[in-house]
Formats: sequence, C-alpha cells, structure tokens
Amino acid sequence: MTFDEKTQGMDGSSLVENLLEEWITARERGENLSLDDLCAKFPHIAAELRSRIQAVHQTPAPASRSDQKPTSKSRDGASDSVAVPTTQTLKAMSEITELEFHVKGGLGAVFSGTEENLNRRVAIKFLHRTLLQHRASREQFRLEAEVTGRLEHPGIVPLYGIGMTDDGQPFYTMRFIDGETMDDAIHRFHRQRSESRAEAQQSLEFRRLLNAFVSVCRTIAYAHNRGIVHRDIKPANIMLGRYGETLVVDWGLAISVDRDDRFRNSGEVTLVPESGSHNSGSGGGAGTLAYMSPEQASDLAPTPASDIYSLGATLYKILCGQAAFSGENGLEIRTRVIEGRFARPSSLVRTIPQSLEAICLKAMQLRP
Repeated sequence: MTFDEKTQGMDGSSLVENLLEEWITARERGENLSLDDLCAKFPHIAAELRSRIQAVHQTPAPASRSDQKPTSKSRDGASDSVAVPTTQTLKAMSEITELEFHVKGGLGAVFSGTEENLNRRVAIKFLHRTLLQHRASREQFRLEAEVTGRLEHPGIVPLYGIGMTDDGQPFYTMRFIDGETMDDAIHRFHRQRSESRAEAQQSLEFRRLLNAFVSVCRTIAYAHNRGIVHRDIKPANIMLGRYGETLVVDWGLAISVDRDDRFRNSGEVTLVPESGSHNSGSGGGAGTLAYMSPEQASDLAPTPASDIYSLGATLYKILCGQAAFSGENGLEIRTRVIEGRFARPSSLVRTIPQSLEAICLKAMQLRP
C-alpha cells in the first residue's frame, strides 16, 4: 500500500500524525524532508504540521539506526519503541478526596480517602496539629514514614507517598487495610470462648490467631535482618485484613541497630534511615509497658531480643486473653516487668498446650 492509499480518507488529526511519523523516520535515517514536500498534497494541515515539527526540533536528534543500541524486544520478537524521559526527576501528582476519620493514635490520626488518579481507597496518616511545633514528634513521624516505605515485605503496609497540607501539616498515604486489630480479634475469641461456643469453631479461630502470629514473627524476622527493631510490638499494632492479610503497623518507634553475623548472613541490606534513628544512645524506655522487655523498661539499649520478648507477650495475650502485666500505675507495671513477675499462662487457662506455653515463656525470659 502506498502512502497516498494509506492516507486516503483520513481526518486532519490522523493525517498530521502520519506525516509527522514519516518525517521522523526520515530524520532518523539522516534524511531531511522539507515541509513543502510533505504538504504538497495537503496544504490545509501545513500550519499544524509545522508546529509539530518545530516541537520535535527542540529535542536532540536520535542517532542513526546503525549507531543505535539494541532495542527491547516484545514477546513476538518485534522491536518496541521506548518512551525515554528527558529528565531524571519526575513529579507525580494526585489528589485525595472524600476524607473520613478512621482512628486516632498518640502521634497522629488516620483517615481514609479516595486517590483520584487511580480511583482507589487509601489511608492517610496526619501528624497531630498539637505536635507540629514539637521537633521530636516531627522526626518520629518522618521516621515512621521512611521505615514503613523502605521495609518491603508482605507483612508491612505499602506506603504510597508523603506530602504536606497547605497549612503545613505533614501526612503520608498508604494502603488502606479493611479489617481489625489482633487485639480486637483476641478479645472476641476469648469472649466467645467464655460463652461456651462449639469446640470445633473455637479450635478453628484459635488456629487463625496462631497463624497470624506466625506471620508477625516472619515480618519481624525480616525487619531484624535489615537491622531494624520495632520496639512497640503488641496486638493493637497488628492488623488482620478481611482476606487473611496480617500486617505489622506503627513503626514510629523503630530504631536501627548494628547487626551481628547471624543477621548479616541473611543477605539483606542494612537499613539505616536518614531520619536519624540509629542506636547511638540507649534508646530504651520506648514502647508499651505491658509488652515491653525488661531491658527496655530498664532504659537499656534495644536489641532484636527486645522484640522477641514483645512477641512472647503478644502470644501470652492470645493464649490467656489478657496481658501478662497490669498494675495500679505505670511504675508498678514497670517494676513487675523488670522483675519478671507474671502468672504462667496455664495457671489462667488450663487447656493451653504445653508446647505453646513453653514458647511463650522462653520468649519472655528475664534474661535476653
């Protein structure tokens, strides 16, 4: 088919595109087609074509085909034309609308919203306005966003981006998890157990909690292999999605630690956040008292063993329906944690399997 036959019956826009393509192809061969030659038969589109050619002239001419590097191939072996960006810096813009309050925490509040460009539901976490002038809180918020974004694992919520409102309130967006916390699931399980529901149903729900707990352990193992200690593992910081997802959230207290040989041999690259969470001081004392390790409660430097203790304390609540430590005030709870004074799980629930109790007690040993 000749070019005249191919262009017969085309509208003006399609004709411009075809003529421009012919001009670019000739240019790549080192030839120079004049506008007069191209538009000899189509004078009515000369102005539009001239404007398009001038735009192309503003970009560097590609190398001749004999000098070009091999092109990428499609599945059928044909060469694909690749859109090469003209800059190394890209700005992605997206609007989030229909914000609705979801949950409030100590550092910030989480809303749900709709990301317009992709028409998807997202979670947006904002730093509390009352903390905007508090430097440590701002740094903690940035740290949480960075660690969450850089720890790429199925058990960690994907972070989509960070931003700031017009009035200076920082926020970051992430995947919205439709589900409940492990804390809620544990309360429901033990409430139903006290109501003497069918044993088979109870066994199934108990196994679901244990499977979710194993997923949490794998997620924390990954973080430890990257040199990150969470420092605030507890059932309330574990999300259970509607479709079986188990995700560890709230990495705002995470800290980067020096890895020993076991973790370096994992093959993972050490993550050292730019927000400055490396363990340069003690770093102890942070976390939730009822799930805090004795060394954390004593303001000693955190290690992966501190997270393992908190995992044991989380398993304790799965087994017993209550935290291992309680008291009239924070000082009393801290003292019990440091001294390791808590009831054995089997003294509270006689049907707890001995193997699970052994795992729990080993993780919660007084010595790391």
